[in-house]
Amino acid sequence: METRIVTASTPAEQFRMDVDVVVSGPARQPGWVGSRFLGETYLPLLSPGLMKERPLRAPADLGRHTLLHAATRRQMWLRWLTAAGVPDLTPARDQIFEHFYFAIQAAIEGLGVAMGPLALVGDELREGRLVAPIKEPAIRTRGYFVYAPEASSETPAVTALRQWLVNAGSLAETEYPTYLASNRC
Repeated sequence: METRIVTASTPAEQFRMDVDVVVSGPARQPGWVGSRFLGETYLPLLSPGLMKERPLRAPADLGRHTLLHAATRRQMWLRWLTAAGVPDLTPARDQIFEHFYFAIQAAIEGLGVAMGPLALVGDELREGRLVAPIKEPAIRTRGYFVYAPEASSETPAVTALRQWLVNAGSLAETEYPTYLASNRC
């Protein structure tokens, strides 16, 4: 079986494509069966070099930093700052990127602090390209789901892909404490 990977901006687009599987956030789509496979936890992330240059030890320290935003997750910084008790914090600068991957790359390059989904930056944290110096509050979202049309949701290929995603998601979630604990600055 050939696997075709397609991206779409909205659930409406995703579920109208001729595909066997859709990976998305939580969505209710008639005729589709979904399973959660990965949680999503957000924390401020920055490069070790920027951490050394401008330490980030408390939420108020973000006032000396550029906050890197993803347009697709524009409210994440406001949610985190509110949960951290500094909803009115004014950063040195704000920079908005079309996708969070660009914001993460900018953080790796030392351009500012990104609000990162831990499950998607595990390698960067493990390898020391990013650090997460403030561990709480951690913003948790409903995560990612794998969906398949009801008619083909139990085919061997779809079942195998779904199980692989569930196993990978479980591994990523159990690694959070490990790579955050070793992420000392």
